[in-house]
Amino acid sequence: MIMPHAISTKPHRVVIVLDPIDVRAWQIEVVRRLEAAGHTVGTECVAASDPASHRLDKVLNLEARRFGPSLASRTAPPPTGPQMDERDLVIDLTGTLMPQAGAPVLHLQFNGQRSFADGLTQIIASGSMPDITAFLDSAPAGVARPMLSDRLWLSRASNEILSGAIGLVEQFVARFFAGAITAVAAPEKANPVRGFWRHYVPALGRNVALRVYQKLRTRRPFYWQVAYRQVDGTDVAATTALDGAAFSVLPDDGQRFYADPFVVTRQGKTFLFVEEYPYATARGVISVAEQQADGSFGVPQVVLEEPYHLSYPQVFAHAGDMFMLPESGGARRLVLYRATAFPDQWVVDTVLVEGRDINDATLLERDGKYWLFATERRGAGSAS
Repeated sequence: MIMPHAISTKPHRVVIVLDPIDVRAWQIEVVRRLEAAGHTVGTECVAASDPASHRLDKVLNLEARRFGPSLASRTAPPPTGPQMDERDLVIDLTGTLMPQAGAPVLHLQFNGQRSFADGLTQIIASGSMPDITAFLDSAPAGVARPMLSDRLWLSRASNEILSGAIGLVEQFVARFFAGAITAVAAPEKANPVRGFWRHYVPALGRNVALRVYQKLRTRRPFYWQVAYRQVDGTDVAATTALDGAAFSVLPDDGQRFYADPFVVTRQGKTFLFVEEYPYATARGVISVAEQQADGSFGVPQVVLEEPYHLSYPQVFAHAGDMFMLPESGGARRLVLYRATAFPDQWVVDTVLVEGRDINDATLLERDGKYWLFATERRGAGSAS
């Protein structure tokens, strides 16, 4: 049972428990985020030996020669913070679940395991996706299921998983001090998975073989495709099924791919807007193709290009004008464009967001208001 937390107007006092000889970069980022949110943060040290983390270090140290350190990398302990005899919340990041007196305790489980290294071993062994649960004392009170796009490189996988863990802690603390913590379903119990090398080595072989096969088959570093079909009545959004009429693939010349399709009908004509990604430039542009009399689309032509990557060309009409809201997270800005001559001439109308890595911002109009739903990349990890 989760008891409601009394809201205080005083600065919140948070103590983070760390293992002094096994401090990780993601734990330091938790400290930094909570301090930036205005909390008074102190640290306490508790020795907690985790053999699996030492085995993981060998892989991370090797991969660091190519990618640099990851959020899972070992790092120096933070400067000694204020000593707090009284605290409002204790965050135990050691995985030991040692008893703490005088305050509620938050701890995390990674795929049912108390430590990140054991949780990562569980993911490797089972092929499952990350599932992180936050516990307030013994009650599950928050969950994160971050993106996992790369199983070959553990440093990249660690960044994606631990970015989710950092965000979960950050969100949990905000909700805790707002008195808004609610119970969530308990995670499935998982038996501890031992033998990091026994699971990692076969998985590494499978992932390397898969990566080689994909590159030999497509001869591309990565690849997306756009497919479309003409329907009458309900389709995928209503039925959640892909049966029915066959899809037609928008062909490419092998030097680029197309992704993120948006279909717009204007003055009796239908246009397909896509992200076009030429491998030669490694930077997305926005292109458009018009539907032909036979229902097919021609070769997309570039209509919007910037010095940075563009994708997700959301196109919509408002008050007689046509607008586009493409993704430009790599430039840390979100820009609204307006068509001066639809569909191929666009100018900047408004910079909506500046200084934030916003991805796939999706517009929704409801009850006379406009809302933007998006993912935001903060630090390392996937934008998805």
